[in-house]
Amino acid sequence: MIKMLKEISEEPEVLRRIEKGNAETLDRLSYAVRDSGITNVIFAGRGTSDHAGIYGQYMFQIFCEMSTGLATASAVTVYGAENCYKNSLVIALSQSGYAADALEVLKAAKKCGALTASVTNDGDSPLAKEADFSLDCCAGPEFSVAATKTFTAELAIMYLLALRISGIKERGRLLCAADAVETIIKDYDAGIKALASKYKDIKDGFVLSRGITYPIALESALKIQETCYIKMKGYSVSDFYHGPLAQIESDTVTVVYAVKGKAENDGIGAADRLVSIGNRPLVVTDDFELKDRYENVMLVPDCGDEFLAPVVLATFAQLFAFHLCLARGGNPDCPRNLKKVTVTR
Repeated sequence: MIKMLKEISEEPEVLRRIEKGNAETLDRLSYAVRDSGITNVIFAGRGTSDHAGIYGQYMFQIFCEMSTGLATASAVTVYGAENCYKNSLVIALSQSGYAADALEVLKAAKKCGALTASVTNDGDSPLAKEADFSLDCCAGPEFSVAATKTFTAELAIMYLLALRISGIKERGRLLCAADAVETIIKDYDAGIKALASKYKDIKDGFVLSRGITYPIALESALKIQETCYIKMKGYSVSDFYHGPLAQIESDTVTVVYAVKGKAENDGIGAADRLVSIGNRPLVVTDDFELKDRYENVMLVPDCGDEFLAPVVLATFAQLFAFHLCLARGGNPDCPRNLKKVTVTR
């Protein structure tokens, strides 16, 4: 089996074991955050891990009502800035745990007394050893260059940690998401393969969403870029209206995420706007009522929690990129110019 597909297929079990595997650390870290009077959360990561950090921003702002930000690593590693991380939790995300720039941000944060945590797939990595608290993706070795199961694991950890700190009982919700992911892998794969065949000749396009699913628009575009060499760009719907919309023509490929929840109408509004100017968006949704509203609709399973819908959408995006790559005659395990671990400073 191709490595990328094998690792996608492991995602349901990763999601089912991740809470138990991190239960003690999640409890200790959430207590430490509350006891320390922390008011800010800073995320450090690159690529896929950066997208998981953006999801974390939404979770911590919505449920913990904390200010959040993304670390500007080069300010530390290139310009030598000594930023103050007082009253902050600094979370470094890296599948390998060898992200040198995230490590430097973590060291700088510890120097000024911040609470630090890592999210990695390697408990013996430099990042895990440096952090005050080390959270484990519990995903097992990941060999495909395109990160899949480690990304959904990072999302799950962000979800669990934000809810644990807020005091909300999340028990069982992640298991429902795991079931939805298993359903999309087993029952939707043929449909996603057919969809990929339909789009195999595309040269560029956009992926749009808003709110909690915005990070998945970014991740979807990245997966297509690295496996298929197609120029895709992810946008928040609100940003897309401020300029990029001018690029849309009738044959421009657009993908819109519109899942049930508070931001669904923004996705629907974007799709309607695209249709009004002659475009034919692909609308990906868990809302059965949208099935016949657009020419191109991909239904995905409803996991019952809008804040875990990104996990389901991530699996769809991974499978779509995988099948799109194969339809174009490529090998998703061997993207040109890339390697599994990328170290930047």
